[in-house]
Amino acid sequence: MMPEFLIQHGSMLQGDMMDIDPLTILIRLGLAGILGSIIGAERSIHGRPAGLRTHLLVSLGSASFMILSILISAGAGHRLVGEGAIGVFSDPARIAAQVVTGIGFLGAGVIIKEGINVRGLTTAACLWATASIGMATGAGFYLMALATSFIALVGLLLFPKIEALYPKDSYFKLHIVVTNGVDLTPLQELFIQRNLIFRKQSLKRNYEKNQTEILYHLNIKHKPKSHLYLTKLVATIEETGLPLISLNWSRL
Repeated sequence: MMPEFLIQHGSMLQGDMMDIDPLTILIRLGLAGILGSIIGAERSIHGRPAGLRTHLLVSLGSASFMILSILISAGAGHRLVGEGAIGVFSDPARIAAQVVTGIGFLGAGVIIKEGINVRGLTTAACLWATASIGMATGAGFYLMALATSFIALVGLLLFPKIEALYPKDSYFKLHIVVTNGVDLTPLQELFIQRNLIFRKQSLKRNYEKNQTEILYHLNIKHKPKSHLYLTKLVATIEETGLPLISLNWSRL
């Protein structure tokens, strides 16, 4: 048999959990929806696939699952206390714990691989954090939910501006088309002078059109505004006098 103090303690906990009245449920669901919407609005402003509605639903659903877990666990414990069964210690986190797994699958859906870069990691992390906000709200930990929301918003709004201030590596694709037989030595010398790092190079000749297509994947290191640097590089290439047919670049 279980020790008497454990049964009494378990009964007390289950009784506290049962004190969730309909108004409290509505307040928790409403707050979860509001906090999730705020984070979702920031994602929507930046044109991310998971925006306001998605984050609202994730937060609201997480809060609902958390409340449901508490009510089911409390109800089961309340019925079993009188019988003195071991099942009095039903775990309210069993249903809520599955939310974390479910959010993992949802987050994977917004992660997109483009070239050598991966996009959507921040949005996936936002969904994960929003689920935790909803769960905290559903469990009645309002301060934790508000603090998590505030810190998340500060990170999303402020940190991109801070990141833009310090140098970091950037990756670009440079696509050049010239006529066949052109001496590319000035171009190679220019790249050497700029200490550019090539992650990939390819050259394709089209004899029907008398064109040579050159593709470079560049690693531009430690430039705070790398797109401006590459724009100047393109202008310098144009000044070399090469008979260019086309010249363009894009971020990898």
